Amino acid sequence: MARHHPSSISEVSEPVVVDQAEAAARSDMLQAQLKSSERLTEYYNQVVAELRASLEQIIAYAAQQRLIPRRLSVDELFADAARILGKDAE
Repeated sequence: MARHHPSSISEVSEPVVVDQAEAAARSDMLQAQLKSSERLTEYYNQVVAELRASLEQIIAYAAQQRLIPRRLSVDELFADAARILGKDAE
């Protein structure tokens, strides 16, 4: 930084005052948010896994009844239909 802006050295060299209680409170808050995020991710993964099995079964029935031209993957189900189906989308 000093190479590009020599005047910035004085700005950086000033001491930083940190309130220990505030820092601890923020750390606790961040830890709680992290745990909440981890629980939400676990829940999301569980729900997606449950839905994936149901969607795969629905796709299998639809293909068996020739309601769709071929058996799609769950990932394809949410992709651009025209790109997947090609001529059949017309």
